[in-house]
Amino acid sequence: MFNKLSAKFGDLSFRWKAIIFIASVEGLFNIMFAVIVVNVMQNNLEEQFFKRAETTANIFARTTTNAVLSTDVASLESFIDEVMTNPDLLYARVSDNSDVLAARENRLGLLAREFNADYSVSAATDNIFDIFALIEEDGEVFGRVEIGLSTDLLGSTMIQIQLKVIAIGLGEIIFSAFVSFLLGTFLVRRLTDLQHASQQISSGNFDTRVIEEGSDELAQTARAFNNMAGKVSSLIEGLKQANVGLDEKRLAMEGDLQAAQAQLIQASKIKALGSLSSGIAHEINTPTQYITDNLHFLESCDVTVRKVLVRSLILLNECEKKGCFPDETEQIRKVCDEENLDFILDELPLAISQSLDGTKRVSEIVSALKEFSHPNQKEKTPVDVNRIVANAVTISRSEWRHDVDVTSDFETDLPKIMCVPSEITQVLINLIINAFHAIKDGPSAQRGCIDLRTRLLGSLVEIQISDNGVGINEKIKNNIFDPFFSTKEVGRGTGQGLSISHDIVVNKHSGEIVFETVEGSGTTFFVRLPILP
Repeated sequence: MFNKLSAKFGDLSFRWKAIIFIASVEGLFNIMFAVIVVNVMQNNLEEQFFKRAETTANIFARTTTNAVLSTDVASLESFIDEVMTNPDLLYARVSDNSDVLAARENRLGLLAREFNADYSVSAATDNIFDIFALIEEDGEVFGRVEIGLSTDLLGSTMIQIQLKVIAIGLGEIIFSAFVSFLLGTFLVRRLTDLQHASQQISSGNFDTRVIEEGSDELAQTARAFNNMAGKVSSLIEGLKQANVGLDEKRLAMEGDLQAAQAQLIQASKIKALGSLSSGIAHEINTPTQYITDNLHFLESCDVTVRKVLVRSLILLNECEKKGCFPDETEQIRKVCDEENLDFILDELPLAISQSLDGTKRVSEIVSALKEFSHPNQKEKTPVDVNRIVANAVTISRSEWRHDVDVTSDFETDLPKIMCVPSEITQVLINLIINAFHAIKDGPSAQRGCIDLRTRLLGSLVEIQISDNGVGINEKIKNNIFDPFFSTKEVGRGTGQGLSISHDIVVNKHSGEIVFETVEGSGTTFFVRLPILP
């Protein structure tokens, strides 16, 4: 069943995948939000209702004090008639220490009920909240007043709140689906244009161009594509005019150009998905904070409840030893055994601790995604090198976590560097994943290890990425930074990762990227970036 659903989802267009995914996430968060809001509103309304009932009873008791002391029944009946003008009040009764002095009811049979005071609104299962207040004078009790308030209005108010919350949630889901549809339509149209143009060029129509609209990443990709197509067209024409006999070189160059075109299309998709993941990370952050705060609250409650339980168990043991309350102690002991109380006391702190660790991990991933998913950021800013390295490890963790161990040794108090954070993060991700691949290509019995270090080196900050993989062959050491050069099998690598990394570090950031390698033992890459003046 799952495989069929997965296959059907894979057959959907990118537009519908975006709509389904965002609407599903929005729906999940709306359910969580609705539950929290309704509970908070219900608690507030019940608290206000209780305070109102308590205040009404106390005021009524103080009003009737003198009449009760003087046994003035006429005044008491007048007071009751006045308080019964409250539309929510179902009955009222004034009693001294021996008998009922006056009473009124809005519904036949209410005064005949046995009075049982309610201490919470949820306890009023008959839709009548019963409450009383003592009639006191100088600390002496002379009687009490009893009133009953209808909870129907409170229930109808809660139903209205629930309906409004549900309506708001449905509206947000519909709006999210609509926005997702617009976003998916825009992205698919631009990507389809690039795909069609690529197909035209791959079929030999080198005059094909795509429309350049706007100044975003897709427009920049379109301009780069058109520029590439123009250069390809000029190059092909020059080759044709120069020598018809260079067909083999032309075919090889066309293959390289097709690979570059595929990479451009893939890059545009990744940039679009990066913007989408940034928004999703932002949405995840808020409910994660709710969960973390609630777990901290449960952690503190666990300590308090544990203290009470321990003292209760001590009391239970003493009662069992002395034979006090045998029936009650036997029932409590039976409940403790049936519910496995010792296991709960042992496992509850661990469960809370593991949950807190999980939410901390989610927060770290969300933070790393938010910092990495800024495709529009092209200006250099002062950044902390250690933080960039940590983010790169977090983002790439899903690639290597089952096969290698990653260790870090970061020098503290490093000066900041001026860079484009997303570009340097991409460089480090490329190097970490390359190190992982080098380890996987080595002996399977050897446990992989990637070691990350940072240090100050004069006017540069140096980042070291070391692995215990297969190393780099002496014959290809001088070619690893060349475009499209790769030692991996087809489909596993494009030969652009190290070339792009070299361009980012050396040309865009005036830094250095070098390496040391021992074939069969491992490789260490050194990325050196200038610090702020």
